[in-house]
Amino acid sequence: MPDTPEYGERTEPATPRKREEARKKGQVSRSPEVNYALILLCSILGLYFMSEYIFERICRTLVHYLQNPLAVDLSRPGAMALMLRLSWETILIFLPFSILIVLAGLTSNLLQVGFMMTGEPLVPKWDRINPISGLSRVFSWRSLAELFKSLAKITAISIVCYITLKAHLPRFFDASYSSTAGILLVFGEVLYILALRCLLVVLLIALVDFAFQRWQFERSLRMSVQEVKEEMKEMYGDPMIKARVRQIQRQMAQRRMMAKVPEAEVVVTNPTHYAVALAYDRAVMLAPTVLAKGRGIIAQRIRQIAEESGIPIVEDPELARALYHSVEIGMRIPEVLYQAVARVLAYVYRMRERHKRRLPARKASAPLVGASG
Repeated sequence: MPDTPEYGERTEPATPRKREEARKKGQVSRSPEVNYALILLCSILGLYFMSEYIFERICRTLVHYLQNPLAVDLSRPGAMALMLRLSWETILIFLPFSILIVLAGLTSNLLQVGFMMTGEPLVPKWDRINPISGLSRVFSWRSLAELFKSLAKITAISIVCYITLKAHLPRFFDASYSSTAGILLVFGEVLYILALRCLLVVLLIALVDFAFQRWQFERSLRMSVQEVKEEMKEMYGDPMIKARVRQIQRQMAQRRMMAKVPEAEVVVTNPTHYAVALAYDRAVMLAPTVLAKGRGIIAQRIRQIAEESGIPIVEDPELARALYHSVEIGMRIPEVLYQAVARVLAYVYRMRERHKRRLPARKASAPLVGASG
């Protein structure tokens, strides 16, 4: 016999309600390494396409001030104004690049967790400033995993940098004999190659960390069998209470159904297993309607009420079964049963006419009998 999990063990996957509650509290699966990778990618692309523009703007600004050194006011107010002007020009130069980086960070978060607004993480909590809780977080297995990840990332990037720089070290020696432009060109090419290789390492680490964070998040949301049952009770109610409510509803529906039996024109039976009460008023009904139906004990109760109310009871097993299985309470009979039901109603109407003809004859003969007596 296979081992079954303990009642309190968290072995069940999280329900949609548990996931929604965790999301409202700001608990989502998010990998910071994905943010770093996307920001690094956008930084490399931004520098590749904007480097000429940034270099040109910087050179233009430097040339402007270096060509006119005497026009610069070096007094205290003038120096302050010069610093503010240079700061503003620097901001304008790097503004497109900064906007690209901000958009990369926002896009990374939207791709991982979607749009989410919650203030739950900002609510003060005692366990955040509790030294014991802080120590438990520092020495937890999650902290060890983060430390291992950081060390692995630093080690991998260091190895890539060492291999790349060592391979291009002869180019630096050769460039030392060339012009300044040649040195800058070699330095830029090597830096670009180094950035691409570091990007590949960061992307690989991001993929691994994203999978790890997703696994860890799903593991933290697991629920025990008891928690799942409690949640089901909160959402849908106690099964025993629901069963009792359904039983009461069935009883009430049966009482309403039985109350309509005296309004029927005829009750068609099987004769004991099925019973269907039919009503028909030519003035308001297009076809006969089922007022009540049942089988077993309910069929016997319908027969009993019909007998007490003087409703005709006709035994037609095939018609009774057809009406029971094909017509719901309150619905008109289908066209395929028109002829069979019409025969039953015609029989009932003939019986009523005979009964009416006999009744006046009995009333008229009564005084004669009394008189002869």
